[in-house]
Amino acid sequence: VWQTITITEEIRKIIKKEPTKIFVEMARGSNKTGRTQSRKNKLEALYKNIKGNEYDELEKDLNNSSENELQNKRLYLYFIQLGKCMYSGDPISLHEISTDYEIDHIIPQSKIKDDSFDNVVLVKKMANQRKGAVIIPDEIRKKMNNFWKSLKDKNFISAEKYNRLTRSKPYTDDELSGFINRQLVETSQSTKAVTQIFKNIYKDNKVIYVKARNVSDFRKEFNFIKSRTVNDHHHAKDAYLNIVVGNVWNTKFTSNARNFIRNNQNYTNNFDYDLRKLYDKDLGKNNVVWKAGETGTIETIEKYMSKNKVLYTRYAYTNKGQFFDQNIVNNNPTVPIKKGIDLKYGGYKGVAPAYFTLIKCEDEKGNELRRIEAVPIYLKDKFEKEPEKFIEYCKTELALINPIVKIPRIKKNALLIINGFPMHLKGTNDGQILLQVGIQLSLKNEIISIINKIDVYLEKLKNNQNYIINEKYDEINKENNIQLYKELIIKSRNDLYKNRPASQTKILENGLKIFENLDLKEQCKTLSEVLKLFTCKPLKADLSLIGGSKNAGNVTISKNTLIKCSSVFLVNQSPTGLFEEKIDLLKI
Repeated sequence: VWQTITITEEIRKIIKKEPTKIFVEMARGSNKTGRTQSRKNKLEALYKNIKGNEYDELEKDLNNSSENELQNKRLYLYFIQLGKCMYSGDPISLHEISTDYEIDHIIPQSKIKDDSFDNVVLVKKMANQRKGAVIIPDEIRKKMNNFWKSLKDKNFISAEKYNRLTRSKPYTDDELSGFINRQLVETSQSTKAVTQIFKNIYKDNKVIYVKARNVSDFRKEFNFIKSRTVNDHHHAKDAYLNIVVGNVWNTKFTSNARNFIRNNQNYTNNFDYDLRKLYDKDLGKNNVVWKAGETGTIETIEKYMSKNKVLYTRYAYTNKGQFFDQNIVNNNPTVPIKKGIDLKYGGYKGVAPAYFTLIKCEDEKGNELRRIEAVPIYLKDKFEKEPEKFIEYCKTELALINPIVKIPRIKKNALLIINGFPMHLKGTNDGQILLQVGIQLSLKNEIISIINKIDVYLEKLKNNQNYIINEKYDEINKENNIQLYKELIIKSRNDLYKNRPASQTKILENGLKIFENLDLKEQCKTLSEVLKLFTCKPLKADLSLIGGSKNAGNVTISKNTLIKCSSVFLVNQSPTGLFEEKIDLLKI
């Protein structure tokens, strides 16, 4: 929260005025959980509880359907509906399911954003005569009610779905406006609290909530690919899209959807709004918020979304909290249980650093060294009051010769550029400086699309170890995998990554032939591991399938070799990264 405020304040100072609107994204919610039970297991359990020879053929088809195939929404609905059209009751032809049948939303998508199974049914195209009606027509409800009720009683559909299907009364103004308000109003107490802080700081601004789902839908509608695996640019681009989407929703519906519904009724009791067509018409007269068409607002958005020169900063801070791991150990403890007690009686390990310091010292031959050392939290106050105590600590505990403090405080996550390669300082361990990659990987959209498909497959595999790749359905093949692997070799060779500590370029080059002969599952796992070498996260990569280490790419530098680097800079960045100061650690 504080970092967000400092960024906002820096922008305010640059543009020399307060923001008129602040857009706050509403997350999908931490209570959202993934599906843990497989679709096939759920269906098999339901079919065991129903009797009748008419279901034998259905059960046979279910047994012959794999978990992969049941990911197809139409096929799953086919079995949930006992093989019948939900609006006519006629048997569904399994062979024509993708051509003659369609998924219909009970409450139309034009009125509510709900793709859950509580709001969708599989119906024959010819039977779907609703033509945008908000409720199911009378003739369908009267004909199908008994069938729907039997599905509810057998637990094939929920009570909520049954109520939506059987509803006969038109939706009231309050209910219709409620559908919109779900997209406009925030319920999270934590988000409300953060928003109140902004209202207190910026008196004349307007806070606008934006639902993450609406931004996600916008991405899909205009084909803006997103990947959390490749880089962190999606945070900045989502922030940009939150402003674009939030401004359209807020201008269209204002903060009172009830008034919008009341002012847009017509004689047929339908309403002049469609949540699927918000971007089909121009919006705003004096102040154009959205210009429809390929050469309209979307052209500008595409230009900005294609950029990858995103300012990237990491919050640098002085550590607080517990001094060390709380478990007492007898094996090589670092700190005694109590001051003055010998370490042989046990103590603590994992001493937490408050921050780091740059020290100039000498080796045994009198050659100059430059070392980054940690200042422990539990000794920080003492050292700050009596700096000579820290020098004594360097001599006795760290065994440094003639230590001189050159920079007293370097924060955790500070940006270091070593031999031209940006990294963030994570910690120190024995004789090593622990670092984290500080460069965001940039790839073409066609390559990112391959990675996204692999991510989806690996997530399925995580939930079901028996999941087998279907090349056609999963859109994964060796040709694309090899293309991605070669692209990552090129990235590893280029000027940006060639100076990365623990570079794995040779392993990747030598492992190409091995990779080409791996099966699809092994290729996908390997590619996922190789990508860890490029991410701005402290992750090790398992390259054992291509002849590398199981813990490859750990970004560390020996403290004693720091002086031998061609260049070492500490970069102090402002919160936005627009301003920075470089300090030469080899010359200061």
